[in-house]
Amino acid sequence: YADMCFNAQGGEADLVTSRYYFGVLAKLGNKCAQYNYAQMCLSGQGGQIDFNSAKNNLEALANEGNCEAQFSYALMCLNGHVGSIDLEAARYYFGLSANSGNAQAQYNYALMCFNGHGGSCDLAIAREYFILAANQGDKKANEMFINVNSMMHASGFA
Repeated sequence: YADMCFNAQGGEADLVTSRYYFGVLAKLGNKCAQYNYAQMCLSGQGGQIDFNSAKNNLEALANEGNCEAQFSYALMCLNGHVGSIDLEAARYYFGLSANSGNAQAQYNYALMCFNGHGGSCDLAIAREYFILAANQGDKKANEMFINVNSMMHASGFA
């Protein structure tokens, strides 16, 4: 029913009702509902923005291996929506999501490794993840791969 309300199946979209039912199902442990409820809380769909509810649901799903939740939770950490900016956690969760093949996470993880945010600067890892994202069509990642590769060759690190 929550999906039907969200997607306007059988009538107009009702985001308030959808959010309510996703919340009920999320509390019962439904993983899909937890993710949808978290996203609605994060964006303010069907109610006020609720970073705490989004955090709780996304963090639990991220720790269970949900790639999209890992990416969303990393963004929350990066933007300080988990209480304060947490670059180490952002890098960690971007890395998990990147290893599952998420191109946006691969780019963000590579950028954090390149800049030394949330850990030490690691050009080899940055290059590796920039090319992974570039191979999925990310043009910015391709540009960064070329730059990092040139820097590494100029420094004698191939």
